[in-house]
Amino acid sequence: MDIDIGHVVAWLLVGGVAGALIGRVAKGRREGFGFWRNTLLGATGAVLGTFLFRVLGVSFGLDNLKITFNDLVAAIIGSLIVLLIVWLIRRGKKEPPAE
Repeated sequence: MDIDIGHVVAWLLVGGVAGALIGRVAKGRREGFGFWRNTLLGATGAVLGTFLFRVLGVSFGLDNLKITFNDLVAAIIGSLIVLLIVWLIRRGKKEPPAE
């Protein structure tokens, strides 16, 4: 997988949009997790989603766009996976209530 500055910029832009969408859905509020957390969630999800889609050979045939719809879908799915991992980690760290 060749990574250039174009990929990084696309991951940040598309990831920011995906993170905002996922944050809004997950939190039920317009601001989601906040600008920086939404962007980080989305960018991380975009990288993970792109990697998974390339490894699995998933493509929607929409690669003619500069920032592709495939990138957006990969970012959203990757963001959901990242969010699930974060929730599972936090859930495992919660201490049982004191009796």
